[in-house]
Amino acid sequence: MDTDTRAKRLTLLILLSIGLAAFFPAATRLLAQPGGQQRVFVPVISSEDGGSGAAATPVAGGRVYGLLGRLGQQQGARFSYTLTTPAGALYGLAGETPAVEEQMATLARAAPVPFVKVWGEVTAGAPPLIVVSGLLPTEAPGAPPVPTGAVTGASIPVAIVKFDLVNLHSEPSESSARTGAVVRGQACDIVGRTPAVTWWLLDCADGQEGWIDVRLVTAQGSTAGVPIVTSAVGVATPAAPPTATPAVPSFKGWRMEMYANPYLSGDPVALADVSQIDFDWGLGAPAPALPVDGFSLRLERRMTFSPAFYRITAEADDGVRVWVDDQLMIDQWHGSTNQIYTTGLNLSGTHALRVEYYEASGLASLRVRFDAQSDALAWDATYYGGTTPGGAALLQRREPRGQLPLDYNWGAGSPAPGQVGVDFWSARWTGQFVFDGGNYVFRVRADDGVRVWLDGQMVIDQWRDGYKQAQNRFIGVGRGTHTVTVEYYERSGLAQVTVWWTRE
Repeated sequence: MDTDTRAKRLTLLILLSIGLAAFFPAATRLLAQPGGQQRVFVPVISSEDGGSGAAATPVAGGRVYGLLGRLGQQQGARFSYTLTTPAGALYGLAGETPAVEEQMATLARAAPVPFVKVWGEVTAGAPPLIVVSGLLPTEAPGAPPVPTGAVTGASIPVAIVKFDLVNLHSEPSESSARTGAVVRGQACDIVGRTPAVTWWLLDCADGQEGWIDVRLVTAQGSTAGVPIVTSAVGVATPAAPPTATPAVPSFKGWRMEMYANPYLSGDPVALADVSQIDFDWGLGAPAPALPVDGFSLRLERRMTFSPAFYRITAEADDGVRVWVDDQLMIDQWHGSTNQIYTTGLNLSGTHALRVEYYEASGLASLRVRFDAQSDALAWDATYYGGTTPGGAALLQRREPRGQLPLDYNWGAGSPAPGQVGVDFWSARWTGQFVFDGGNYVFRVRADDGVRVWLDGQMVIDQWRDGYKQAQNRFIGVGRGTHTVTVEYYERSGLAQVTVWWTRE
């Protein structure tokens, strides 16, 4: 670089730095250049302490990640809780969810009131308000560190819970004993992992410890140093056995446990033996002991299946999860309005089934079915890794048509847990179908990309990300059997594909 160019760039950098300092003083930090000849302002992009003992001031519209301060309470303001940083900066706090508000209320009642780290979005105000998505009690500044055994100090990554209630387990398996439960927005240290990084071992500030599926949390911080852990987490046992053990009721159908909270926590307030999962409670509740809003259910049973491909359909208002032998087949743990989710798999023999449900507010309903499908008009299905169908197959199987020829809504789940991921996969379906002669309209709904061929001729090409609906006419389909091919890919987020056709 010649001298003139270097001088021009340096002048531009100084002017830009002065502009940043003038218009965004709270979002800049003064740094010394090598040699001490020039000083420039650069934007501060982290809310963590830079080593000077005072955290940089977050700006409205930005986010904070582990902002340290002492929790406090505030009366008569637009917020109930405050955060005071070691440098004396004051922020209002508001929970992003009721669960976070409840966690702040619990911590604020502690004596002494603890220091916490806060994650969330900063909004303008006097004082500024942080909408808190995660909260983690921590030690006061300058306190000696407490050894954790695996990772220490600021290097400890945390897991932020993504759903209203998630169980912790003694081992990295849904079938292992439950050691506790965490709620949406709760932050726990990640202190271990499985070799395939499918489960995290968490150590929470409230004393809970256990394994959690990585899909149920958001990891923040570097997890590169998290060690592989193979030992099970201890499960507390009573000091002495009870003097009498009540008889365990026998259930012929689904054992339905009912909880007076949306978190499946504590002891169930009622039990029921139900033959099928087909409920529409409207504005009511399944039992008098439950509130009409804010309740949850767990239904379990073992069922023997004749060899076949089974379509699993879950219709819920609000959240629902479905397991088969501890494989999470449908994972839609969120508020919704009468949504229908579908997936499928081959079953034969006896299998353990589990359904979990929660009602947030408004109408309440739950229906879950396992329907055996005929081999007639079945699809040859092949699943691949990546967004381009081809290469080594992850899974090949025969799949039947649904009420519509091809109809799947996996939501945030996988078409084959343990074999196909929840994101970044593709599939090809090929089937033989009988058509009457005439003109046909082919239709698709998909998230993400989809393509349709009839006898090798492309009818629909929607090979792009995002949700779409499309249709196209095919003129002069001959009477008889024709080959329909569908290709689909899922990049990220929700996944669904529906393909059908009608004669004009």
